[in-house]
Amino acid sequence: EIVKNWRYRPNNKIALEYGKLLNRERKFDEAILILKSITTELNADWRAIYRANYLLSEIYSKLNRMDEMLRHQELCLQGNPKFPLKNMS
Repeated sequence: EIVKNWRYRPNNKIALEYGKLLNRERKFDEAILILKSITTELNADWRAIYRANYLLSEIYSKLNRMDEMLRHQELCLQGNPKFPLKNMS
């Protein structure tokens, strides 16, 4: 499934992976910019959007910005209501 869906908006998928890398490296400001570039793009890949919102929620939680954390958690669930939020506080 991953390979079949690669052809749809590969730039979103690459940006999502880059955002994950920046998050792991604790480069939160850069990660936020990259991930928001996905969530604000018209006709972006919906899988990349809800996953980017999940990562944004994690980042904002680490930064103690709970208002933004909750906002992106809600956006994640709007994109995929069955997304497991067990790691989200």
